[in-house]
Amino acid sequence: AAVGDRLHVVWSGGPDGRIFTSQAFTRDAASESGWNGPVALFASAGSGPRISADLLGRLYAITAVPLNEGRGIALSYSDDGGMGWSEAAVVFDAEAAGWLSVAQPDLSVDEAGRLVAVWLRTPLPGNGPALGLYVARSSAEGDVWTEPELLVEGAMASPRVVATLKGQVLVLWFDSQRGTVGYRLSTDGGATWSLPSQAPGLRDLQAPPAIAPDGAGNVHLAAVIEDSGALALAHSVWDGERWNAEPSLALGKDVQAVAGLGVALDASMGRLELLLSARTLNAEGAAEWGIWHTARAIPIVERVTSAQFARVTPTPEPGPMPTPTPTPRPQVNPDPETVSAPAVALGPLSVPIGAIVGVLLAGFFAVTVVVMARRR
Repeated sequence: AAVGDRLHVVWSGGPDGRIFTSQAFTRDAASESGWNGPVALFASAGSGPRISADLLGRLYAITAVPLNEGRGIALSYSDDGGMGWSEAAVVFDAEAAGWLSVAQPDLSVDEAGRLVAVWLRTPLPGNGPALGLYVARSSAEGDVWTEPELLVEGAMASPRVVATLKGQVLVLWFDSQRGTVGYRLSTDGGATWSLPSQAPGLRDLQAPPAIAPDGAGNVHLAAVIEDSGALALAHSVWDGERWNAEPSLALGKDVQAVAGLGVALDASMGRLELLLSARTLNAEGAAEWGIWHTARAIPIVERVTSAQFARVTPTPEPGPMPTPTPTPRPQVNPDPETVSAPAVALGPLSVPIGAIVGVLLAGFFAVTVVVMARRR
């Protein structure tokens, strides 16, 4: 995947078949030292990984976990140019669904940020061809996926899904038994699909085709076909409504077989580049494998598609609000405090001291008057 001025690559390898990724600046990609050390993406061994990017620069890596516990389709993403990756999300749990194995996943992201994934349902490795091609879709975060839908049943191979960035999603596959290319089209982000169709003019394919979108609604397809007993390179373009055949290129009688091919294009420069792995006869007449390159001029198209979605950085959820504690305040009684006069308890009665003193004084005064009267 090419994002900005960097190239990103993903592969499976090592003693345990882990999935790794690496990235480099385009100016340094021709040097081994220009690539950073491989970063392991998934905990389990995988196969057939693919890498892609959305219009906001997020990288997605998808892989098949074909065997044992945890088998299924897994996805991880990076928002920092491939330096750090998210925990693997489960696109499809093949173990829970009772599938024996899965293989060859692919992923596309459209202009609205919707993800569409395709993969093959397969028997155990070495036990026959694929059983069918399935598709599922998700929002831009890729954490919740729909249940898989069967797109086509049978021995299909090399499924590819591509968003045209003009409101269409195209799924293609290689029918190895018939030597043809089949496809289905969606105009609503993968919710519904057209009936299965066959790309016209592409028969007797020698290897799975290769595709590349130009970002302006067109999809270029390249395939090696047999034409009049010789191999030729065919080129077709999907314009949003139909396939249009471009002039083919004869590969020559020295090309005996083709194992695979890949294409890349820069629509703003009007260039379609192609590499193919071919077995040819050398000057001594011996067959040998090699990588061959060719290129073709295509109409210049300015890619003006912009993202129709915004990625919101999640904010931490607020914790529980503490219960407010009231600030202590002095209690003021607006009514004056009533002060009771001192009293003495006499049985059930309470007699104020002032009243007792008054009685005593009155008695003293009365006695004094009586004494004075007797003296007289």
